[in-house]
Amino acid sequence: MFEIKEILDLAIRLEKNGEATYRQAILTSSNAELKAALDWMAQEEASHGQWFSKLRTSLDRGSKIRSWRR
Repeated sequence: MFEIKEILDLAIRLEKNGEATYRQAILTSSNAELKAALDWMAQEEASHGQWFSKLRTSLDRGSKIRSWRR
């Protein structure tokens, strides 16, 4: 069974990988609309990663998870 900190670490890695994938796709596309959509998606992944990182830091400081809401 995974501990919550391990799950958060995995979530952070997934979000970072997703962001990097979208940013790489932007570089290979010539379609402006697609680039805009990919940029939005990359920003969302970055935002999610930051949220998971803050939650992980809170746990490291001894806080307990009371809500999963962003």
